[in-house]
Amino acid sequence: MSTPITIFGKTYHVKAEASAELDELARFVDSKIRELAPSQSKTATIDLAVLTALNIAQDLFDAKEGALKSNPKSGPSIRELETQAGSLVKNVEDQLERIHKAKDKKR
Repeated sequence: MSTPITIFGKTYHVKAEASAELDELARFVDSKIRELAPSQSKTATIDLAVLTALNIAQDLFDAKEGALKSNPKSGPSIRELETQAGSLVKNVEDQLERIHKAKDKKR
């Protein structure tokens, strides 16, 4: 089933059933593009769409980070993630050092 939605004056046909949620999503994206458009008057529509997608993604990441901070049991804390990332970096560095030493021995 294909449902028409309109964003920034253009109609798109998406493979989804018509629903209030789909209409709301389309209106949300349309409003975000229209917020950005006046400051980017000479920007192509596709570029506006990409910039809008980046802004929405940033909002999503900020919301997820806020949710993790307010409810630490919903996932690992930022500190835990930083510790895990540091450990992974150290492991990679150790492996690279071993590879370089092995290459030096072969020479």
